[in-house]
Amino acid sequence: MHNIILTVGSCSGESVLTTPGDIRIGDKHRIERHELLGGSGLNYALRLLRAGFPALPLLSVGDDRLGHFIQQELLQACADEAFPEPLRQLIARQDFFSRHIVTPHTTIIVSKDTRTIFSEKIQGVAYFKQLVERRLTAIGEFPELRVGAVMIGHIYSDHPDVSPGAAGGITRSLIETYSGRALIYANLGASQLSLGADFWEPYLPMVDVFQLSLGEVRTFFRNHPAVRSLADIIHWFRERHITAVITLDKFGAIATYRDGAEGVIFDWPFDLESVVDSTGAGDAFAAGFTATLFEHPGEQFPGFLRSIQAASIWGAYACTSLGGAQDCPDRDTLARFSAKIINRKFAQVEVKNLTDADLILKLLDKAY
Repeated sequence: MHNIILTVGSCSGESVLTTPGDIRIGDKHRIERHELLGGSGLNYALRLLRAGFPALPLLSVGDDRLGHFIQQELLQACADEAFPEPLRQLIARQDFFSRHIVTPHTTIIVSKDTRTIFSEKIQGVAYFKQLVERRLTAIGEFPELRVGAVMIGHIYSDHPDVSPGAAGGITRSLIETYSGRALIYANLGASQLSLGADFWEPYLPMVDVFQLSLGEVRTFFRNHPAVRSLADIIHWFRERHITAVITLDKFGAIATYRDGAEGVIFDWPFDLESVVDSTGAGDAFAAGFTATLFEHPGEQFPGFLRSIQAASIWGAYACTSLGGAQDCPDRDTLARFSAKIINRKFAQVEVKNLTDADLILKLLDKAY
């Protein structure tokens, strides 16, 4: 029996335009262009595969030139015979694609330490639900494979404008199907987060880890006037026994585990010498977190702390290259990078009681 990690989400081509100066609308700018790949589901899969973890992507990918290029990149990433053969067979099949979807292209402008993203509307994305159902059925053809973890990224077809009356349907179905059967890591995109906290409240306790950035968390609670500060947000998650990770820049996090009885977790950012591009850092963090939990199941709170430390290394490494999945390191490379930067943290992972955490959360509210 082979445990595998499902990565469900988006994929795209990425044109990354870099300029050393500030971008001003109306001005001319000299740029360097880089043609890369990205999208949450693809970012997770490539990072996991390159690090030796058996990831099977379920992507909103079309049967077109870009889609076939993405398929070949994935097959190259899992060419090592250490991966189970059925994994390669599933990626190589024609039902990897949807004939209704056109694989999208994203343009990212990187200027100093900021990035601006322009995403195309995905043609045919409403058919993604059919593709997911077909791919899950295909997995069942291989009894030697078992889904041990599910990563849920940005699913465009879960947006209410795309699926009126069935918003959030794919994400909800995945959570309900795999809750209690596999590790579930939810790093939702704008399409799902736009539905708000009330919509997702019944489902998040069924998720093992819910990750979102500081900017996303404020959008998530935009219809909750009583939930504004970080302390309010942590309290909301604790009350509902939701394990949540709020990521910070460069690449740290604040987290709460289940009912929060252990305290508030602070994983302080690294003092990196330079940040090339943070585009894929959140997805890399999620992949590293999932990989560690997948490799060391059942460790409860100590395993959670171990995973957040590993995830911050994966996220920090992603800041050193352009795009979401341009430079996906193997384990040896990650180990060397970790040894190089481990002493550049402002502080190591800390667990604070609520009283001590409150002042830090207030300071972070002002800083961010």
